[in-house]
Amino acid sequence: MYKIYQQIIDQVAQKIDAPKQVQDEQIKAALLDDLVHRLEDIEEGDEPALLLMDRRGLVNSANGRALRILPIEVGQHVHPSEFEPNLPDAGHQDQNAPTLLRFHGCEDQKLIFAGQWLGSGQRLLLTEIRAGLSPLLAQPLENIYGLTPTEQHILNDLVKGMDAQAIADQSDRKTSTVRQHIKSILNKTNARSQAQLVAMVASAGTMLDQIALRQDLTEGTPITLNHDHLDGDWVPYRRFGLADGCPVLFFHGAFFGIMPQDIGRTAAHILGLDVIAIERPGYGANPLEKDMDPVDRAMRQAKRAMDHAGWKKAVIMGQDIGTHFAFAFARTFPQHSMALICGATTPPMGGMDDTEHMPKLHRVNAWAAQKMPAFMHWIVNVGIGQIQKKGVDIIPQLLFADAEFDRDRLSQAKYLAALETSFALVTAQQGLGFTDDMRLTNLDWWDWLDGMDLPVHLFHGQQSQTVAQAAVEKMAQRLPQAQLHLVEDAGHSMPFTHANLLLRQALRAGILSGF
Repeated sequence: MYKIYQQIIDQVAQKIDAPKQVQDEQIKAALLDDLVHRLEDIEEGDEPALLLMDRRGLVNSANGRALRILPIEVGQHVHPSEFEPNLPDAGHQDQNAPTLLRFHGCEDQKLIFAGQWLGSGQRLLLTEIRAGLSPLLAQPLENIYGLTPTEQHILNDLVKGMDAQAIADQSDRKTSTVRQHIKSILNKTNARSQAQLVAMVASAGTMLDQIALRQDLTEGTPITLNHDHLDGDWVPYRRFGLADGCPVLFFHGAFFGIMPQDIGRTAAHILGLDVIAIERPGYGANPLEKDMDPVDRAMRQAKRAMDHAGWKKAVIMGQDIGTHFAFAFARTFPQHSMALICGATTPPMGGMDDTEHMPKLHRVNAWAAQKMPAFMHWIVNVGIGQIQKKGVDIIPQLLFADAEFDRDRLSQAKYLAALETSFALVTAQQGLGFTDDMRLTNLDWWDWLDGMDLPVHLFHGQQSQTVAQAAVEKMAQRLPQAQLHLVEDAGHSMPFTHANLLLRQALRAGILSGF
């Protein structure tokens, strides 16, 4: 079946302007087969279990290990009594203080989780605490103590509670050899006993992990989630950064969330940016109803959020397909727009010729988004279902299967928590907004650039395989006040990997515009 799929992809890629030569059902079956094929090829990582829940106990998302070791499913409610002690209440504790919890019903009753409330108590992130060496200790142990890789493996087993005999049995070594390695480790580290050694290493690893947790997995800078009726309209939006700072109106992308990493929100606060981001129609709590124009509704809601905040003007920022919404706002409300910041920029689509640079799979998906919108919604639901079953670990492979740079970047463990919150935003309405974004991505709106006379900063990652640099350059050439920013070590995953860079430019643009 996979060979048939490859043949069909080849035909569509070569004859994309004559799609009737390939039956829609063939494409549908082949793409589904490819999705399953890719999922089977994904190797399970060794990251700790991660689980994201809302205040009602609804599981928003989880990674693969969490779904394997816990009796839970995404979309299922977990009762507070399932935890020991009971699930903490965000309203009755220091939200920046993590708490230790044990989940009942696990195969391994010793599993302990660190719980931390995010988003001003809107969601609880649970991170598994596992015995063993922190990955962050590998280099220090080698540099400071001169431990060899074999000695580090044995030390890791000691921290897990194994004795010399168990380590020998597991590694097919002689017990005497293992004891010699343990003696060498004790000598190199100046530890007087195995107990002192384990305590010292565990303490150092915990300290490093806590620092990394604060940087990558938690929210040191609060994000306020608002569900307000503004002028009679239901507007769900988020606000973070420094109150009364430089105003930034933020339009999120399809799968990069609303600044889901602490490092980005902290940067916004340090830089003095006051950021408002609506949950676009079809995402989060913002409904996308039949025959609704999501762009028009987003414009009205964003303007009402600005009015509610007392803003007269703002720097407009768009990420990924948020580029389309940012330009739409500046076009609709030019008098309220200081400047445009887009990154990773998603240009207008002039036709299927604009997809020639794309890998075959992305090119065929672009065609399907234009010709078969119902099918695109179906394939998005299949993908969501697979993520719910296998965990958010597989998201990079699904989004960037044939874009190696972005796939490898997003597969790094430090982005897992950000993928969790981004996935929760997408699945709140079963991918309706994401599906419609696939349609918007393939629209021709080049004429919007005519008469767009305000500062525009277009960021493009030069490692991107999904957006052509030539298309972004073409945008810059059409805009009288455009500046093109090429980032050598970035791809289309720039919203995750280079959030600070984009925010710094927003501050510069705000200052130059008179803030």
